[in-house]
Amino acid sequence: MMPAHAALAYWLARDAHASARALDLGAESLRALAATRMRALLVDAQHTPFNATRMRDAGLTRPGALRDLELPLALQSLAPVSKQELSTAGDASLRHGRVSASWFSSRSSGSSGEPFRVYYDARAWSMLKYLVKMRSRRAAGMRLTDRVAILDAIDPRVEGSSLLERLGRLKRISVFRPPEEIAALLAAYAPDEIYALPSALLEIAHAAGQDTPEVRAKRICASGELLTSRASRDITEAFGGRIFDVYGTSETKEIAWECWAGSRHINADVVHVEILGGDGACVEAGVEGEVVVTLLVNRAMPLIRYRTGDRGSLLSARCECGRASPLLGVVSGRDADMLELPDGSILSPYLLTMALEPIAGLVQYQIAQTERDHLRVRAVAGNGVDARALEADIACALGAALAAAVRVSTEIVDRLEHGARAKVRVVEPLPRSAAREMMAAR
Repeated sequence: MMPAHAALAYWLARDAHASARALDLGAESLRALAATRMRALLVDAQHTPFNATRMRDAGLTRPGALRDLELPLALQSLAPVSKQELSTAGDASLRHGRVSASWFSSRSSGSSGEPFRVYYDARAWSMLKYLVKMRSRRAAGMRLTDRVAILDAIDPRVEGSSLLERLGRLKRISVFRPPEEIAALLAAYAPDEIYALPSALLEIAHAAGQDTPEVRAKRICASGELLTSRASRDITEAFGGRIFDVYGTSETKEIAWECWAGSRHINADVVHVEILGGDGACVEAGVEGEVVVTLLVNRAMPLIRYRTGDRGSLLSARCECGRASPLLGVVSGRDADMLELPDGSILSPYLLTMALEPIAGLVQYQIAQTERDHLRVRAVAGNGVDARALEADIACALGAALAAAVRVSTEIVDRLEHGARAKVRVVEPLPRSAAREMMAAR
């Protein structure tokens, strides 16, 4: 066994019980654990040149002496950092300024236009990649003996190559296969749980029934894209199981997960979540803003006040499931997905998706802003749905949600365009620079 994987096995065994137990900690115990990890992270981050400079510039020179109540304010003295800034910093963002052979790494999909690699020490990788996911699935009802299918952005030729796949309890299926093939493979495997992008699940649901076998599962975990209420209903109806929304990023892994009561619980023992307003200050619970996170457990490449690019909110309510972890509201999309309209106003993509939710016969859609005053909608229609009527319904729904100066054109297609790692970008705004140029030209 390679040294890195030996270390991974060690930490998986050592931290499994404590990680599982963290889900049931009371509020005070959970805050104390998070504070201990945040303090240790800040102390250790001084060994990364990039973060050492950030902390020195902010006057944060003795983080180990900070009391629990002082930690959030001390953290806020550091300016949030973007993917681009970390990419530019290069090895300076790593512990001791260099890559270690004992580390693991993960490359983001580049769906934001910025492909990026993050490094993790073995203990962080075991926790973020495995233990945190395992405990949330078990809380949702998964058992160790359940068969799990993962629709992954992999080459079909490497399917079945992992150890868990060879043991028969896990099956990875490439999302680059045609949906009819994926449906047939899923039906043959008969999984208890499916983990996939919402867009992939919708395509399989649309393909099912068209000379393809029916696919059923007890639980479906959807992650990687915005899960609208309409998509949730359609996926549940198609697969027959309960759907759980999982929110995370390639860089941080899972940030929040949905419990049986429908709340999204933040993994507060491993990640600290802030919601920032336009002025950069933290906003109150219930107010939407920019999602900024701090990974509390990764020493290899500390992500401190990392801009996810997403927009969301925190909730003040306590979940009826009884867990004390803080709750995340609806993540309404990425900052980069906000649309600039002809009058200079900003429109959330969530308003557009909500406008299209009630339309019967609309299976999937993409909205692209081609000009400040024009939206192009590509839509997949359900079986037997009149295409012209669906186009009219889409135009009417968006017309009611938009200013009169915005034009809408619709095209009915068989399948939507996919981006990096087979993701479907539901709303694609005009790039801000292009939007400003168009405005100036007028």
